[in-house]
Amino acid sequence: MAVEFQRSTADDAHAIMELMLDVYNASRDVFFNNHGLFHWKYFAQGPEWKGSRGYVMRTSNGISAHLGICPAAFASRGGRLSGIGLMDWVSRHDAPGLGTLLLRKVLANVDVAIVAGGSAATQRIIPRLGFVQTGELEIFAKVLRPWCQFRSRLSGPSCRDALRLVRNVAWTLTTTVTSDWNARRTREFGTDALVQPQADGVPLRTTRFLNYWLRNPAVAASGFTLEEQGQVRGYFVLSRVGHQTRIVDLRAQGAEEEWAAAFATANSAAAADPDTYEVIATSVTPLIRNALLRCGFRYRRSVPLFLYDPQQRLSKGRLFWSLIEDDSGYIRDSAHPYET
Repeated sequence: MAVEFQRSTADDAHAIMELMLDVYNASRDVFFNNHGLFHWKYFAQGPEWKGSRGYVMRTSNGISAHLGICPAAFASRGGRLSGIGLMDWVSRHDAPGLGTLLLRKVLANVDVAIVAGGSAATQRIIPRLGFVQTGELEIFAKVLRPWCQFRSRLSGPSCRDALRLVRNVAWTLTTTVTSDWNARRTREFGTDALVQPQADGVPLRTTRFLNYWLRNPAVAASGFTLEEQGQVRGYFVLSRVGHQTRIVDLRAQGAEEEWAAAFATANSAAAADPDTYEVIATSVTPLIRNALLRCGFRYRRSVPLFLYDPQQRLSKGRLFWSLIEDDSGYIRDSAHPYET
């Protein structure tokens, strides 16, 4: 069987989405079956990457495997590294091995790659390709409007939902840290907002990438500059998916107290949207974990972080990874819309 490794084109969108619908056995109203979102993910200008960000394997049956990437550059002692997060990795059931071959070919062109979570099959396969678990991405949540959340659940009222409502109301009464920082909404980030830690494992940011993310067609995305007494202290990006707002990216300067102020300010900005019933954020370091706990966020679960770094060009410290690095900032599961 002849197999060709190629970059995807805009003309491939329909075939790739049909492949994903088939592999995932998904209904046509699933979030990824969206041509506008597909074009934004793989062809819109913004991420630092030349050409399409999608790759395929073609056979006589057409597109038999697909892998999408989200570029992530890193600073390291050895210089700038090219990195990627993985998305939409699928292959036909009758083409065993093509998905693995596709990933190998893509990995040959980058320095490092990161997978956060992934399906059971993904977590089983990637260690064979050189990925090593290097930590965990912790998911935290905070309930803002427990009654609205209760009424919005698709399952309808139940004893379990009622108990969850009581718990969530109690959580909203917990005293948390407050902040005198301000959040100034922006339609387009400028370089003054960038906080750029030059440390191994921290993805570099550009205004081009952040502004690209604000144009995400699948969610209500918004950007904010963090300010304290008129001085810029960092930024954050929010993504509302249904009635859940995600702090998909946040950068601040300072120690735990400053990070707590930053997350408290981001939470307040999310709460200003009456359609937000729950806020989620993520942590990969004790500093951020403690800052979130001080702000009243509750730990909900963890997913493993896998690193592909065959030349060991990054240090063995934890990766700084957030929901903006792949599709985690906008994926939608209508059956499970909340973390609480």
